[in-house]
Amino acid sequence: GTFSIAGDEHFAALSELLDRVSMDSTQLFDHCLNLLVAQLKAQRVIMTRLTELGFEPFWWAHDPEVTMGGAVEADCAGLSARVLDHHRRALVVRNTQEDPQWSQDPECKRLGLGAFIGMALRESGQATGVLSVHFAAPRAFTKGELALVNAVVNLLSKTLEVESLRAELRMTKDALDLTSAVVEDSALQSPATGLPNARYLDVWLKANLYMARRKGEGMAVLVWK
Repeated sequence: GTFSIAGDEHFAALSELLDRVSMDSTQLFDHCLNLLVAQLKAQRVIMTRLTELGFEPFWWAHDPEVTMGGAVEADCAGLSARVLDHHRRALVVRNTQEDPQWSQDPECKRLGLGAFIGMALRESGQATGVLSVHFAAPRAFTKGELALVNAVVNLLSKTLEVESLRAELRMTKDALDLTSAVVEDSALQSPATGLPNARYLDVWLKANLYMARRKGEGMAVLVWK
């Protein structure tokens, strides 16, 4: 039937992509999002992550004939939040003009959306972000198309989970390196004042700068002379 043919075509493309992609996560993000643009004839695909400051865009792809413009800001402003608020696994809007909940929606108008798919990205079972697929015109999505988006979401979720574990391990190692250095190396302290010196600062920054940058936290450094 139609589902079998369309589904086979989409998953064959996904399988071919995975055969070509290395284990580098950024390459996987890039290829997966561009695959959705090509297979679904989408305008844009955007990945956002949920942070303490709200939704933050971190990867996107788009049709070569379409500019991103303010799409990233508009998506983060409201669409991503509504995907996570939706009671079902996916938020699928087939025709924004005919749907009373979306016909007057400011983000849809700003993006010029005729149809929309949004699915949650999950790490360890918790929703940590959203994958959004934008379409210029209304369309009736097939089961094969929705299954493809779901498969890509699951793949990206697992990849993000692995990357989070890697980041945690890296930060733990940096913290242990700092602790070991403080305990074992008296050269990190100025003999004249008893205060940490520039070498201590270098070690400390390696352990803390990454998290401060990710969380948007301010940092103060006092240099004593």
